[in-house]
Amino acid sequence: MFKFNSISDIDGRTVVRLELDVSCTLSKSLIDGVNSACDCVEDAGAGATLLVLMNGAAPTAAETGAGTLNVTLVNQWERALRRIERLNAVTIAGASGPCGDLGIAVMLTTDYRIAGPGLNLSLRCRDGGILPGMVLHRLAHQVGVTWSRRFAVLGMPLDAALAQSLGLVDETADDPEAAATAFVKTLCPTISSDLAVRRRLLLDASALSYEEGLGTHLAACDRRLRSAVPPVLAAAPAAERAAPGYTN
Repeated sequence: MFKFNSISDIDGRTVVRLELDVSCTLSKSLIDGVNSACDCVEDAGAGATLLVLMNGAAPTAAETGAGTLNVTLVNQWERALRRIERLNAVTIAGASGPCGDLGIAVMLTTDYRIAGPGLNLSLRCRDGGILPGMVLHRLAHQVGVTWSRRFAVLGMPLDAALAQSLGLVDETADDPEAAATAFVKTLCPTISSDLAVRRRLLLDASALSYEEGLGTHLAACDRRLRSAVPPVLAAAPAAERAAPGYTN
């Protein structure tokens, strides 16, 4: 379930706030909530921020009617998570209490993660099962295979302190929403420029050799440098800039 309940302005930055109940099973409603929030962030344009607040527990098959879960729904969920990863906006997650695989999956797609009171991360449902979704891929990429094995294969839980030491959590706070507001105020106004590109380059880095990644990084640098052309130079007619002896 989700509660998409506010779009606010913090120091000139549009913040789209989404509350997710990650104690429920994966559902079309949950996926729609993430997609709706992404739509709003994209519509808000430059400088927007997505804040996802979560509180819940891992469900059991008996409690959630796991028989309704199927690969089509899981695929739709992964597509929604991928949208978060591709937003050209800062993304923040705040989570409190027990947090199962749905909440962990959302956290792993965001740029800044805040642990609230009693945060405990576990991929295990109360019936002992672990759904082998793309959360395993993201875990291995972000914290390495060793800790991912303990967490995803052996089912060991992580508390906030251990999650922070591994880099899965950036900050602990009694009030994640207040902490997120304070964090947003520290952001540079232009930080969102090419943010999606930088995030993608980081995500792709472990799968590419230096030589394979060089061309993509150079292309990204070229786009960034072109967009940073001084206004006076950018305003000069193309023919004038091409003329012999032209300087800015």
